[in-house]
Amino acid sequence: VLTALVLLNVSCESQTPEIDAQTPEIDALRARAEQGYARAQGSLGSMYYIGRGVPQDYVEAVRWYQLAAEQGYAEAQFILGVMYANGEGVRQDDAEAVRWFQLAAEQGFAQAQAMLGGMHATGRGVPQDDVQAHMWFNLAASRSTGELRDSSVRNRDRAADELTPDGLNEAQRLARERDAAHPVSHRVSFNNLSFVGGIAHGEVDSLPAHLPIRDIHLARSATKRCAALVNSLNPPVEICLILPVV
Repeated sequence: VLTALVLLNVSCESQTPEIDAQTPEIDALRARAEQGYARAQGSLGSMYYIGRGVPQDYVEAVRWYQLAAEQGYAEAQFILGVMYANGEGVRQDDAEAVRWFQLAAEQGFAQAQAMLGGMHATGRGVPQDDVQAHMWFNLAASRSTGELRDSSVRNRDRAADELTPDGLNEAQRLARERDAAHPVSHRVSFNNLSFVGGIAHGEVDSLPAHLPIRDIHLARSATKRCAALVNSLNPPVEICLILPVV
């Protein structure tokens, strides 16, 4: 059994806010979810998934995850795929799991890419295909750190052992093409977001520690340091993040 398949037992706590049972915060979160905010819907789904602040209810978790996933929220798409793969709150359906993993993986969500690699490697929900497995494991390894990266590398190398030289070249070519078409996006946490002249400004909470320095362009002023991150959109969009002077 490939290591990536262990991720089917994923914990959803990472995206769940620390909210005690029966508090105004739950009501506020539910109100935002009912207003259609995808992140709030995903967070509420996670609370029902693990039973934090509300009774554990996989069916209700699926309902909220589905609403968020249908808006393109990659984390919700991934966890919805996990729930279909495990048969949690829904009828077990590997093909439907693959569909949601694919949607999240197309957005560069590394956990979904690893899971999709595992599904292709074992033929769950899709025809068994070591070329596709290698490609998705390769992409997941390039977009993750820690345990997820290590397991993706191991599984990529196992898939490589099953390939002919031509098959390996094809898998690597597909990964390069997909990587070029869907560049890595970096999440930056910041507060007090506003838009001035088409540029987003906010106070930074954190920058990813692994973010390559070439992706950050710093400019000093008397009162601020500004990190401008240019994404891959056409035309490019510049995000100006206001940092304290150091």
